[in-house]
Amino acid sequence: MKKHIPGLILLLIIGLSLSLSACNSNKSNPMDDPAPQAPVKLAAPANVQITGTTLMWNNVANASGYKVAVDGNEHDAVGTVYPLFALITPDGAHEIKVMAKGNGTNYTDSDWSVRSHTFVFPEVPDTQYELPGALDVNIEILNETGLVMGVITKDVLAFIEQVEITYPANTATRFFSYSVTEIFELLGISADFDSALLEAWDNPVAWNTTVENFDNAYIAVVRTNADGSLTTNNFPRFIAGDGFVSGELLLSNVGAITLGGNPTNPTNPTNPTNPTNPGSGDYLADLPDFEIEVFCDMGVRRGVITKAVLEQIEQVEVPDPDQRNPTLHYIAYPLTETLESFTLPAGFVSAIGEASDGYYAIGTIDDAYIAIVRRHANGDVESTNNFPRFLVPSGQGFRAGDPTVRQPVVGNVIKIELGR
Repeated sequence: MKKHIPGLILLLIIGLSLSLSACNSNKSNPMDDPAPQAPVKLAAPANVQITGTTLMWNNVANASGYKVAVDGNEHDAVGTVYPLFALITPDGAHEIKVMAKGNGTNYTDSDWSVRSHTFVFPEVPDTQYELPGALDVNIEILNETGLVMGVITKDVLAFIEQVEITYPANTATRFFSYSVTEIFELLGISADFDSALLEAWDNPVAWNTTVENFDNAYIAVVRTNADGSLTTNNFPRFIAGDGFVSGELLLSNVGAITLGGNPTNPTNPTNPTNPTNPGSGDYLADLPDFEIEVFCDMGVRRGVITKAVLEQIEQVEVPDPDQRNPTLHYIAYPLTETLESFTLPAGFVSAIGEASDGYYAIGTIDDAYIAIVRRHANGDVESTNNFPRFLVPSGQGFRAGDPTVRQPVVGNVIKIELGR
């Protein structure tokens, strides 16, 4: 007797076979795989404004940076504020463009936002005292995140009326000076702030102080003494008749003004935590405070690398360039990302790190690091003495005056000079 499969079971077997066939067919058909997502083009910067000689625009989401073009000449920008004074010719029309930069993978560059602007400078006033050629005036004006909004130079001061100010502490002493509020108006920088950090070149620790406003504040370039003689050493100076929080009246060799800054943490008001920290332990917090000055353009000071700056950058591990022990690694920060904290002109390639003991290390910016600690494979951390260090794994190093002493690492780095 033949046995018959019940109809319901037969239908289930047929349905299952069809389902498996469909699954196998879909799996083997590459046309059914989702297509890769195309990169997104960034929006062009909006609300492009020019106030005085300061260019500003709205932030563009997901932008990795910006480009500014003046009459076709392009310059990299980090934030949404860019000083134009050094790039324009007074009393003329110029084409100003801004573009948001993509990351090359998920986002591509935006279109240019274009503006034509005519810059009208005031007439050059009569000068009571001609500034000596050797007098270096280069005072950076930064916002509270450390971005350069403008630079006070001799070229800027040439458009400001020169006045003589009596020094409040000694009426027999007078200074040839320039009003800070007029300088800011020329540069298009708002002086609306709760405090401003002043940093001096001659002693950047003892003489850092704050002011609450710029009323009756001046940049002095020379001193006239009671006997009629002139003094130009320790200039330019910052004079604030009633403004210094510390009670001082005069600051020598002023090098930077940070609006909204304060002596404890001028460049990192929000104090973000480090996004990544290889291994265990907050190595950066264990280091004493340090300052690494960054120079370029034949000695022009562009900024200072501090712990607050490095806190905003992702840490990496770099093998010991000396290769004496393959288990040693440095916890470090790439110099390229560190320099993004400052507004630098484009085209710089080389970097020289100078240490307090006289050693130098030379390499390229793309292959240089700021190291804060050296660690063994088992996690043991060496002493934090002689840190921060400057690393150039494929570069070279030497002691000043002795090119036979070479090493790619220098300890206690205090200055970095950038070159083309």
